[in-house]
Amino acid sequence: MVSNLKHIVCFFLLLITGVGIAQISPGDLSKSHSNLEGMSNCTQCHELGAKVTDQKCLDCHTEIKSLIKQDKGFHASSQVENQDCVKCHSEHHGRNFDMIRFDT
Repeated sequence: MVSNLKHIVCFFLLLITGVGIAQISPGDLSKSHSNLEGMSNCTQCHELGAKVTDQKCLDCHTEIKSLIKQDKGFHASSQVENQDCVKCHSEHHGRNFDMIRFDT
């Protein structure tokens, strides 16, 4: 009986630990954002306890922000202007994930 209880406790600890790790980091960032890896950098992109915001993206991607303000370039086009950045540029899919994809 005690042996079964130990196995059950171990199973739940492993389960909880696995879920806890996924909450801390759902996966590696792409090569281009790998410098933002680590617990202390989450809020560089995410609002605390929330999703990534366009404002946080544009705080780093100032060249795109500038073009949008000038109403120039793809990101200022009617195809893109009212969409969240993460709709096309999602993260946490690993180092070799291609974040920039165009339909041809």
